[in-house]
Amino acid sequence: MTQQTYPKRSLGSAAAEGPKAGLPVVVWAIVIRAATLVVDYLLVMVTAVCIIPMIGLYLHQASGAAQNELTTSGTVALWIVPLLFVVTLLAVAEIALMRWLWRAGSRRIASIREHRVARRTNGK
Repeated sequence: MTQQTYPKRSLGSAAAEGPKAGLPVVVWAIVIRAATLVVDYLLVMVTAVCIIPMIGLYLHQASGAAQNELTTSGTVALWIVPLLFVVTLLAVAEIALMRWLWRAGSRRIASIREHRVARRTNGK
C-alpha cells in the first residue's frame, strides 16, 4: 500500500480560490441572504428600541417639555417635529443601508456563480 502525498497549501490559498466546488451556489445564496436579513433585523430593532427612545428623551428634556414649561404649540414645535424629522432621517438612512447590503449580496452571489461557470468551462 503506497502512501498518497498531497500538495502543500498555504493557509490563505484556500480562501484565495473562492468558494469550494462542493457547495452549491444556492446554499451560498441562502447564507448570504439570511445574513443580510439578520443584519437588517438587528439594525432596525436597535434603532427602534434604543436609539429613537433615547433621542426622544433627550429632545423631551432639552425642550423644556419635561418641566411642563411649554404650551401645546411649543411642545409640537420643539419636541415632536424634531423627533419626527430625526426618525424620518434615520429611516431613510437605514433603508439606504439595507438596499446597499442586499445589492452587495447580489453582487457576491453573481461573482460566485460566474466563478463556477468559468471553472466548469475551463475544465478545472
